[in-house]
Amino acid sequence: LGLASMSKPESTNVQRTVDCTCPSSTVQGSIDKKKDSTTIQTPPKHRMFDEDIVDDWAECNFVGCELNPLFVGYANGMARRWGINGKCQFLVSDANEFIDMIHRTYKGPISLVMIQFPTPFSLQKDEHDQRGNSHNSGNSQLPSNSLSGFMVTEALLQSVQCLLQRSDNGLLLLQSNCEDVAVAMRDIATRSGRLQILDVIDTVTADDTKVDISNLPQRTREWIDLGGDRAVGRGWSKKKLLPRRGRTETEVACISKGTPIHRCIMQARPPPS
Repeated sequence: LGLASMSKPESTNVQRTVDCTCPSSTVQGSIDKKKDSTTIQTPPKHRMFDEDIVDDWAECNFVGCELNPLFVGYANGMARRWGINGKCQFLVSDANEFIDMIHRTYKGPISLVMIQFPTPFSLQKDEHDQRGNSHNSGNSQLPSNSLSGFMVTEALLQSVQCLLQRSDNGLLLLQSNCEDVAVAMRDIATRSGRLQILDVIDTVTADDTKVDISNLPQRTREWIDLGGDRAVGRGWSKKKLLPRRGRTETEVACISKGTPIHRCIMQARPPPS
């Protein structure tokens, strides 16, 4: 999970004293993240997404979290190598602890929150499984279903929505290479009514799904066989929404292999007047 903000001279330190022992699922942010001195100006008004999500990435600070300390060490090392560690930091943290820390230590607006390629839950085989009442075969280390153990929850997204409301144009990017996970994340986000789907220029259509199914990941093939909802129609973007240097290694690998990435953009609804 990553946050982006627009930098300006005035600063508020984000303290990196996070409890790293929380047993929640891994959170992954994009390769460019935010610095620990995080001050920002409110970003410009929302536009259609025919260009980058953020107008000027060079003016952004980024912070991301991940539970695996080896991954965090590698990411911070890459930031130092690229000379962007002054504005790009990664923390070892659970997603909920991370968002709580931002709420406590940083009071400015947030331009963008990114939830990318979270550890998937076990593929649900039927409607009974969707309620979490039966067992599935497969990797026993995965969260049992989208309602139990999965990192993306209504509570997490409500906290994200509160952060995004600090900005006139705060955005949420959801990405996954597991189609059922992408659909589940967006369903969870819209269920509370606090986040709204935004239109994109290059929308995924039904024709885009007419591909050689043998080239799709096994999980996606199983999801299609089960008749699961597809990441098609309003808000699902064919276009890559992050600049090249801001893409995660997972996204780069998927692009290289031709694996579909299911992505959408959401925005916090304004608070009731």
